[in-house]
Amino acid sequence: MRIGIILFLTFLTLPCSAAQNAAQTVTLGHSTRMESRQLGTTHEINVSLPANYEKEQTVQFPVVYIIDGGVQQDFKHIAGLGTLPDSNPFVFQSAIYVGISTEQRLFELTAPNHDPRYAKPDSTLGGAVKFRQFITDQVIPSIESTYRTNGQRIIIGESLAGLFILETWLQQPELFTDYIAISPSLWYDDRHLAKQASTLLEAHADKPRRLYLTMASEGGTMQRGLDEVLDAIKQRGFDHLQVKYVDRSKTEHHWTVYHEAALDALRWTLPVPEPSWINEPDPWYLVEGANPPGWNTSNAPVSAPKGE
Repeated sequence: MRIGIILFLTFLTLPCSAAQNAAQTVTLGHSTRMESRQLGTTHEINVSLPANYEKEQTVQFPVVYIIDGGVQQDFKHIAGLGTLPDSNPFVFQSAIYVGISTEQRLFELTAPNHDPRYAKPDSTLGGAVKFRQFITDQVIPSIESTYRTNGQRIIIGESLAGLFILETWLQQPELFTDYIAISPSLWYDDRHLAKQASTLLEAHADKPRRLYLTMASEGGTMQRGLDEVLDAIKQRGFDHLQVKYVDRSKTEHHWTVYHEAALDALRWTLPVPEPSWINEPDPWYLVEGANPPGWNTSNAPVSAPKGE
């Protein structure tokens, strides 16, 4: 079923009838509902395919899983970024984008609290294991049996979703190949996850994976928690894990960091080779005072004498 992700394009300078004729529907993807056996809730699963998916029948694609991926959450702006390779193949690789909505967000994205200061009423915290099991047992198998995928699984999310992604990497690293955690809410439970990082990393096999981390201007226990995670990674001494940390504390805050960081992260996790022409000499018109090849003064146009 096609979802109504629609842009109404109105040309104010045109007559009303012309504007109506010019309006068109732009579809970003399609949506289904999936009931979680673990959570007992029903979630949107939104999918955006590359423009060449149907044409290139032998091509397999990476999959980017978006946490908080409902239509009214982060699906549209992240899947929208994912359309860039449709018109510009030099940005990053084409991929399938899968949005997984959160329905009880605080419950689904947090582990049970240990610090009593973070206690909430029953059933409002501590469901991350069940949500991760839903993704593992239902979402990923459904996507990989329905679409042509190449085995690269990327997961992306911000804030509490970033916390969930870091916890997934620390506790179940084999589930995805690439992890993107943007301003992860490591303040939760007095940085309990960050404090566990060193112990959890001892059990990690040193396999090729990518981990993209960034923090905006939040500071405090969020930045301290991320610093602790980064230090634990350094102490563990991986040879095959690629880590990219971008400090955005001077340029972004919690409400502005996601989109810019997502573009940077997608370019890093879905790299494309530089085009062969990138190192060629600049064309003549980019060099101040230069002339086209073969140009000489006899080619120059002559101004007509005044009065003619």
